[in-house]
Order: sequence, then structure tokens, then C-alpha cells
Amino acid sequence: MGTRFEFLPGRGSHYSGKIRSFVLRNKKVRKRGVRAKKPPDGQQSDPIDQQLISLADGKNLLQGELDPFQTMAARVSPIENKMLYHYVEACIPNLGRRTSESFFPPRDIDWQLIRADSTLMSAAVQFAAMSLVYVESTESTPRIRLFAEQARARTLSMLRQRLVAEGGQTSDELLHVFIGVIATDTHIRQGREGTEKAQDNVHLHIKGLRAAMKSRHGWSMAHYHPALQFEFIWQDIVANGEISARETSFSTHLERMLPSNTILPAGRALDEQWDILCALEFVGAYTGFHEMASARVSASNLLPPTIPEPRDLFLPGTAAYETMSSEKASVVRPIAAILLLHILLFEQRASIPEEIIYQYWALRRKFRLCDVELGSGPAYLVYALGMTPDMKLWADQDQMGLLARMLSVEVKLLKPTQQRVKDSLLSMVSASTAQEAEKWLMPDELFNRVHEQLLQYSDQ
Repeated sequence: MGTRFEFLPGRGSHYSGKIRSFVLRNKKVRKRGVRAKKPPDGQQSDPIDQQLISLADGKNLLQGELDPFQTMAARVSPIENKMLYHYVEACIPNLGRRTSESFFPPRDIDWQLIRADSTLMSAAVQFAAMSLVYVESTESTPRIRLFAEQARARTLSMLRQRLVAEGGQTSDELLHVFIGVIATDTHIRQGREGTEKAQDNVHLHIKGLRAAMKSRHGWSMAHYHPALQFEFIWQDIVANGEISARETSFSTHLERMLPSNTILPAGRALDEQWDILCALEFVGAYTGFHEMASARVSASNLLPPTIPEPRDLFLPGTAAYETMSSEKASVVRPIAAILLLHILLFEQRASIPEEIIYQYWALRRKFRLCDVELGSGPAYLVYALGMTPDMKLWADQDQMGLLARMLSVEVKLLKPTQQRVKDSLLSMVSASTAQEAEKWLMPDELFNRVHEQLLQYSDQ
């Protein structure tokens, strides 16, 4: 078969300066075209190829294959190949609707590990297949669902074999496999089924991941691959702080809730009191947010705003506000974006005007860089708020740790209290009058609710 090589420019910041070569069919073959095989009489055609091929950009595929020169760690079938392509190029777990194909750091970094490890490749295939069948597709056949379930079962089997083979020397690749399985549990299984069994699977695999991390460096993120750092913190947020529990340090918000000169316990004593300290820190943080918002409302009656600030991007009428105020179910709840926004605003409360203006434009730049629509869901807001301006790393891991601990408390509160907290925090962003501020949940009232709902049994 005749061939010719065509050199196309790369796209996006990650691919700039690179040249790709693509093998194209000769003119005779292109004229003749390739027709899909007809299914046997009386049998419906399987839509899986139609669903996947529509996602592929012909300029980026070599005759429909991701790895035509067999550079990956294992041979893959055509359908597995398409699933890998879907995972890398289109399957960004619950970050929202993609608007282009620009550089997305975590997935692009992941690919270097995926292609070199067969177990990690299997984890990527099973996630893409489960996502395509249960989340993205409006129609699926028994054959497609069977492939997705088989891919997941094969990944779990390979995970168990690797655990035995590696013993106490857990590799980066194995940690990535754990993340892929947990992501499937949280993003797809638990979100779709909502059953007790699905939740038990999440807790079981998180327990396994925590044990694997202890054999390495625990929750010391500096020792891990950048892609792992991103995934650990992201999955911890999704799991409401369950992965990092008892592994992170408390913030100054806890100090205001404790008697002066209090020394925090260590070791087993800290484990026993972890939930209590997290609850107190939650109330302390809310108290700080309340005081900051009250001071702003008082000042707004005296001086008109003269400089742009990050809060302006989240006022009523913006897509961000609509996302935060939404009640739509999502693997990342809107309260996560609301809490992270307040954490950041609190950290910037004493900044000089030049710094506030810089933060405003840096956030606007991230909104433009992020490869999803602003109003597509709260997960995007958490991603945009938490990452560095170049969207490659988490900006402040201590802030993300505080967010995870606050989520671990908030998720345990009764539904009316959760709604009251959410409504108050939203109003703290947008309110400009004392009348609006009067409707906020007072810190003392929140403390009483937290004590009644979470702490009274711990006191006994």
C-alpha cells in the first residue's frame, strides 16, 4: 500500500514546537473509502464504534490507532485502543464539558506512565469504558456493558496480583491504579447506584490506598510524581477528606476555638480526637469567613469599590454563581467550590490593592485556560480555584487540606444545617447591605448545631 507523510503543527501549549507525522492512505484507497461492516440479518448494529469514532480527530489518529508502532507496554485490541484514546483525549473525570482540546496537565502527565505499564493501561481502559457506558452514553447495548464490566474485573484482578508481587514496595504505577479504581467507584459506581455496596467499595479501596501510601511517604506530597500529587488531592476532595484523614496539619482556624496555650495531642490521642478537632476547626473557619464578610459589608457603605477583586467573578448573574448555587447532583458538591472560594478570600483579606488586582486577573486567566465550560459544574470551579495560574499544580496544599477537613465535617451535618451553611456562605460573597447580613447563620448558632449533631456523643 502506498503511503505519504504529512507534517502537521502541534496544538496547545503542550504541543507547541512539536511535529507529528501521520501515515495516510494513498489516493486510491481514500477514493474508494472504507465502509462499515453490515451486521447479520436481524441483528442490530452495535453503536460502540459510532460513539467512539465520533470523538476521534482523524488528524490525530493513525488509521484509527493510538499506538500503530506498538510502543506501549502491552498489545491492546482495537476497542481497548479506542478506550485509551477516549481516556487521554476526552475523558476528564467530571470536570465538565470540554470546549476544545487544549493541554490538560494531569491527563497528559498520566499518559507517560500509562503507556509504560500494562496494569495502569487496564485501569484507564476500565474507567473510560465505565464512564462511556454509565455516564456519557444515552444508549448502550448489553455487549458494551459486558465489555465495561469485564474490563473492571480484569483491572481488579491485576491490582491484587501487583499488590502481592510488590509486597511493601508500592510503585507509582500501582498507586495510579488505586486512584483509577477509586475514581470509578466515586465518579461512576457510587454516583450512579448510590447503594450501600457501592459506598463500601469506595471505603475498601480508599483503605487499600492509604495502606499503600504508608509504605511510601504517607501524605507527604513532595515525594510523589506531580500527576500523583494532583490525583491524591483531587480524590481526597471527592471522598470528603477520607484519604488524608489524620495525615494533615490543622490551620490557625482551630486555635481560636481552643483555650490559649493549648497543645494539640499527638499519635494515638490525635487519632481519637481527630473528628472533634476537625469540627472545631470548621466552626473556627466559618467564624473567620463571617467576620471578614461583615467587615466588607460595613466598609461598602462608606467607600465604593475602586478595584477589581476575585469576589467579583462570583457575584449573582455570573456562571460561577449559578454553578455554586445549583442543587444539581455531582461527584463534587457545590459546597466544595464555595468553601474553597472563602478559604482563598480569607487568605487575601489583608493583601495590598496590587496583590488583589493580580489575584483577580490570575483567576480570570485560569478561567480562560481551563478546558471546560465555566457553568458545567462545581468540579471545574474547584479545579480553577485550587490550581496555580499555569494550571499544572495545586497552588497551596495546606489550603486543599483545610478544604478536605471542612468537607469531612460538613458532609456529616444534618441536611437543614448543610443548606443553612451553604446559603449563608453564598450570601457572604454577594451581600452588600446590613439587612442581607442579618440573615446569615451566626457562628454561635453554628457551634451549637455542630455540638448537637456531631460532638455531644464524643463528650460522653
